[in-house]
Amino acid sequence: MSTIATAPTKAVQKMSLRRAYVIGAVCFLLLLFGLQLASTVRQESLSWDEGDHIFAGYESWKTHDFGLNPEHPPMMKMIATAPLLGLSLKVPELQHRFFKTESYMDGRALLFGNAPKYSAETLTFRVRMAIATVAILLGLIVFFAAKEMFGLGAGFIALALLTFEPNVLAHGAMVGTDTGVSCFFLASVYAFYRYCKAPSAGRLALAGLAAGLALSATQRWVGAATSSARPRISPNPVSNSFSASGAVVPPAVVVVTVPKPCTGSDGM
Repeated sequence: MSTIATAPTKAVQKMSLRRAYVIGAVCFLLLLFGLQLASTVRQESLSWDEGDHIFAGYESWKTHDFGLNPEHPPMMKMIATAPLLGLSLKVPELQHRFFKTESYMDGRALLFGNAPKYSAETLTFRVRMAIATVAILLGLIVFFAAKEMFGLGAGFIALALLTFEPNVLAHGAMVGTDTGVSCFFLASVYAFYRYCKAPSAGRLALAGLAAGLALSATQRWVGAATSSARPRISPNPVSNSFSASGAVVPPAVVVVTVPKPCTGSDGM
């Protein structure tokens, strides 16, 4: 009896140990990914439009003015500038110029006009590391998506490739929309995949939330969502279910998108 009783116990212990190894390996790769991003952004100069995004995001928090840089939803810009909210910064006054000129020039003034208390390098590092958290979330989604679709080994390969991919390391923490749309677009695909495997209200809601976040990251995602919404007839019911969800969910989740009312700051 004791031998029979200990067999399941050993199996459970083995599974628990294996799970701990998997969690440890994933955490190690994500930590390494984050450290590489932090090291990279310290060596990169300010890109031409980062100041634009930073000032627009900061004003969205402080004044609820979404008219600066209205080309994209404010979500990623607000995520980036969240670490600046507790700082006493000198903010340039709006001069009611054309919105691109306004946000571009005022973004430079915000970043370079607070020295020596807060150098441009310090402020830039703060906002870039906020975007780096979204890149790390992307890594986690890459692992889980590849693992569920193709197996544990594929999950680790996918995560390792992302961790050491030069383009991702160079641009993954830049203040913009690229990292956000990459993360949440993949999250939408993965959520739809899980819903098609086992449809449920909870999984459909999660798919809608992911699609809403993708739409909130950039307007460019709308084209991809509508192109995937064209009906397809397939003998595979899972494929038909996927096409149906692509047709119904993206329009429904538009309500999740952060509103972008334009104000007089656009200068027009």
